[in-house]
Amino acid sequence: MIRWKSFKFGWWSLAWGHRQLAVRSALCALQASLSLFLCSFSIDVDHNYWFAACQLVASLSLFIQWRLANPHMFLLRSAVCVLRALICCHLCFCGRTSMFIMEDCASSGLADIRWPFRMFYAIACRLEFQQSPLDKDCPWFPLAGVTEAVGHEQLWYRACIRAVGIPIQLARGIMKPLLLSGTIYQRDSVEVAVNFARAALVGVTVWSLHEQWLTSGLGAKVTVDEEISSTKSGCSADDSVSS
Repeated sequence: MIRWKSFKFGWWSLAWGHRQLAVRSALCALQASLSLFLCSFSIDVDHNYWFAACQLVASLSLFIQWRLANPHMFLLRSAVCVLRALICCHLCFCGRTSMFIMEDCASSGLADIRWPFRMFYAIACRLEFQQSPLDKDCPWFPLAGVTEAVGHEQLWYRACIRAVGIPIQLARGIMKPLLLSGTIYQRDSVEVAVNFARAALVGVTVWSLHEQWLTSGLGAKVTVDEEISSTKSGCSADDSVSS
């Protein structure tokens, strides 16, 4: 038992990337599980399967970057952000219809009781597109904003962008029963609960990004128990979203 614990600790501490990358990898996996959970209740399957796929890819890329500090993972997450933005764009204009059958597009949702939720997706689309260039440009400017005290500036920017997701998810969870109950668009209570769960996960993601920003400066201490690559202080210890 003691040997197993020692091995597990060593496996964790010898990763080349910042440990907050592993935290956000787990958070992305939890977001994916929530998307698949909604699919199990047949809730917006056309989009949630795609969201789950994006979240799983983001989780895997964060895990690889944590273990190997591979900067190519930024490009992968940038592509994931673009795909998520396109999904949100379709939800904004066409609602919960197939993304591959344009004849089913329900644009009427922009003018009826569902319009606030369409606007939430418009905001999410904008945020995902804004996130994508941050991921794409990060490997080429690994020390932007890095000082003795704090890490890469885009960790701070990304935390601010992700923080917008908290009120969006809370508003969705509160407004669905208030506006849609008793209508043909009424949402299942499971979906409302998932909105609140996502808000909590986004909050932890924001904390993780901020914590990494505070602890990945050039003056960060390297203990005997940790082998941290020189890229820790740069952008290679960054993250995408969350989602």
